[in-house]
Order: sequence, then structure tokens, then C-alpha cells
Amino acid sequence: KEKTKLAAKAESAHKLREINQQLNSEITERKQIEEKLFRYACIVSSSSDMMAILDVNFVYLAINKAYLAAFGMTKDQVVGHTVSQVFGQEFFETIIKPNAERCLKGDEVFYENWFQFPVHGSRFMSISYSAYISPDGDIRGFVVNGRDITERKQAEEENEQLQAQLRQIQKMDAIGTLAGGIAHDFNNILAALTGYAELVKDDIPKGTVAFQNQEEVLIAADRATKLVKQILTFSRKQEADLVPVQINTIVKEALKMLRSSLPTTIEFRQEINCNSSIMADETQIHQVLLNLGTNAAHAMTEHGGVLEISLVDVNVDSDIITSERNLQPGSYVKLTVKDTGCGMSEEVQQRIFEPFYTTKEVGKGTGMGLSVVHGIVEYHGGLITVNNKLEEGTTFNIFFPCIEGIEIIETEDSDGAVGQGEQILFVDDEKSLVDMTTQMLQRIGYEVIGKTNSIEALEVFQADPDKFDLVITDQDMPKMTGVELAKELMSIRPDIPIILCTGYSENIDSEKIKAMGIKELIIKPISKEEISKIIREILDKKGVTV
Repeated sequence: KEKTKLAAKAESAHKLREINQQLNSEITERKQIEEKLFRYACIVSSSSDMMAILDVNFVYLAINKAYLAAFGMTKDQVVGHTVSQVFGQEFFETIIKPNAERCLKGDEVFYENWFQFPVHGSRFMSISYSAYISPDGDIRGFVVNGRDITERKQAEEENEQLQAQLRQIQKMDAIGTLAGGIAHDFNNILAALTGYAELVKDDIPKGTVAFQNQEEVLIAADRATKLVKQILTFSRKQEADLVPVQINTIVKEALKMLRSSLPTTIEFRQEINCNSSIMADETQIHQVLLNLGTNAAHAMTEHGGVLEISLVDVNVDSDIITSERNLQPGSYVKLTVKDTGCGMSEEVQQRIFEPFYTTKEVGKGTGMGLSVVHGIVEYHGGLITVNNKLEEGTTFNIFFPCIEGIEIIETEDSDGAVGQGEQILFVDDEKSLVDMTTQMLQRIGYEVIGKTNSIEALEVFQADPDKFDLVITDQDMPKMTGVELAKELMSIRPDIPIILCTGYSENIDSEKIKAMGIKELIIKPISKEEISKIIREILDKKGVTV
């Protein structure tokens, strides 16, 4: 019996030890689980992502600090309450319920959108919904995770804008390259057009309709010439020359062109009541008015309207300075372009002068028009302002400072021959230019030998160097350029005056050619009056007599 009792005690002690070991193991495992849960809780709690667990009845079971901070709430205000109780029925129906129902059916839910938070304001969020599954595999609810990706979104948008601007800049560079490439040929065409038009004009009696029509042709050709120069100036980022001009003349000329391009649904009104002068580049002022007028017409395309353009003298005093910032007291001309179109939203108005910004459809606008206008106005020392009402129209006011004490002298065409029979050798690979210039120079009193080949011209000169009083040569010619020809001619006769002509060249300028001994650089096209003046000045300095 004693042995039996001892055996029973031993067995009980063994079982007790096993129970203790099992309990210790379970306690250890529980502590490990609790420790893991604590670590997970710390990670979730300290995460910058907004996290929340909800059951199938949309009751908050748990929530982290980031979620509470975004809405400015405490844990007690959220946990244990339904979504509609915490945030209202509308938030529940529109934001939580549709996505949660998809998630509870087993779908993956992920989307990105802007949200307005009471604490953080408007933020762009990446939202995901995932099912909350129990150890036995049942769906007990869902987990909502929200990550703030506002900075990334803004960076992406900025990158897209930069890429778009880069593409536009590349287009502008291409335009600049193209402008330089075609300028030579285009200016040759304009030179022939201008020259022959002047010859025809000389043969038409003054005061006739034909004479007036021919003058209009020359005005249009001159405008085209200045436009090419303006494109080259813009593409090469050169500063334009500001000279004294009467702005009313420029505005009237631009309005003729603008009026002819307006649809019949737009009523055109103008008031030109200004005789003041400003320092300006005529082509740029012309461009300002055409850009603003075209934009105004575009705003009235659908329903028509009224376009009003006025030019008046104004005196800026302290009262105007208050409303028109950055203007110093003094005399100004005020150019106003007003339309009754669709107007602009406040957001659009804030950005209209930004480069590459446009509200027009693709292919109908580059976003450069108003930014160029703004740049031109600032370059001229002026100010541009905008008054706008949505669905009522837009008014642009531009103030240009007047100049005083500068007399603008109107030059008259010279009808008399200024040549004295001097011999000129004219060289150009364009036959039409040779024929036209030969006629023009002969009409103003010079003897001319025209050549379309630089090698032939050199041979003619070599045969009798003293025969010629002046040489005019084109620069871009096959076999031998104008500069190369000039060097050969001056090696034969160092004192021979040479004028170099070019439609466009970025490799030569006045300083370079004068350093070589060439007297003058002429950019085509050039009028009869201008070339006759240059020739006369060079020959008079040389002291040529016949």
C-alpha cells in the first residue's frame, strides 16, 4: 500500500510538472503574442497613414492617431460608433458605404482623390479597403488605409507642366531655327516684291487709284519685312530698337487688318483721339493690338458681340496711381481693347499672362499670345491691366508713357536721281533681284553691270578694276560667298567700296564685315530710298567724281 501511495504521489507530481510546464509555455506564448500585438499597435499608431478597422455594421473597432489627427477627434468620439454617427449620413453614403460593400464581397478597392479635412485642409489621398478576416476565415469587417500623397501629386503635376513647357520650348526653338533657315529665301522674295512694286509705282501717275493701290502693296510688304525681323529678334532673343513714333498711326493701320478679319457677328467700334508720341517698336505695338483683338474676337465667336478699341491721352495723377499700380505720375497714352464676350473665371484671369497657358483647344492656341503682349508692354515701360466679368466681357487697358520734346520727322520719297553716273557692279545669284536692282539703280542715276555668278563677277572686275566705283554683292552664293568675293576684290584693289547684302545670316554682322574692310551690311529687303542713301553716303565719303 505504501508503494502504491508513493507511486500515485510521483505520478501526480509528474502531471503537476507537465501542467506547470504547459502553463508556462502558454504564458510565454501569450506574452510573445502580446508583445507582437504591442509592436504592431505601435507601428499602426505611429504610422503617418490613416488607418481604421470597422466591422460589418460599419462600427469603428480601432483607429490610429493619424486618422484622429486628420479629423481633429479623440478615440472615444470614434471607436464604438458607426460612421454615420461620427461623420454624418452623407459621408457614410457617398464615401464609405459603396467602397466597403465592394470590399466585403471580396473585391480589392483602391482609388486616389482629393479630400477636404477639417485640420489639414485639401489633401490628395491614396485610399485602399481590405477585408478584415478572422482566424477561422470569416470576414468580420474591413480595414481602411489612407495615405497622403499630396506632395507627390503636386510634384507629378509640376513635372507634367514642366514637360509640357519643355515641349513648347522645343517647338519655339524649332520655330527659331526654322525662322533663321527660311529668312534668307523669304527676304529675297520680299526684296523682289518690294523692288518691283517700287518700279511699278514710279511708272504710275500720282493721285490715281492705281498709285494708291501700289502704295498699299508696299505698306503690306514693309509690314511683312518688319514681321520677319521681329520673328528673328524673338528667336535670337535680341532687343528691339525703340524709336519715337506716333502711336495713332500704328493703331489705325493695325485696325484695318483686324477689322477685315472679324466675323460679321461682331460689331466693331473705334475711338482714336490721340496725337502723342511714344518710344516704341512699331511691329511690336502692331502685334499687341492684333493679339488682343484676336483674343477678344475668339471670346465672342459663339454669340457675337461688340469689340471696342480706343486710344486716348491720359494724365496719371495720384488717384489713378492708387488703382493702376506701378505708374509714375505723368502723361500716357491709354490703349483699350474691350469685348462683350464670355469673360474669364477668376482662376483663368490669374494665369492669363503665364507662358504656354491657354484655354483654347489643342491646335487653336499656343498660350504665348498674352505672355508676349505682357512682355512687350513691360519692355516699352508700360502697364497692362485687366477688368473682367464672367459672361459679360473683358477689358484690357494698356498705358504707354508719352515722350515730349522729340519731333518726329516724316521723310519724303526722293523723286530725283541721286547718282552721278558712277559705275556699280551688282552681284546676286537670284536673277530676278539682279534685273530689278539693275533697273532701280539705273533709274536713280547709276551705270550698273549685274552678274548672277560670283566667279564671273570676279573675272569682270579683274579685267578692269578701275572701271568700278562701288560693288554690291550678296553673301550666300554658290562657289564663292560674298565675303570671299570681297576679299578677292580688295586684294586686287584695296580702296574699292563694297556693300554686302544678305537675307539672313547668323555668322556675320556689321562689326565683323567692317573689320574686314567692307563698308556696309544690308539686310534684305531694302527700299530704293534706303539703298540710294547708303550708296550716296559711301561714294561721297570716298570723294568720287566723274
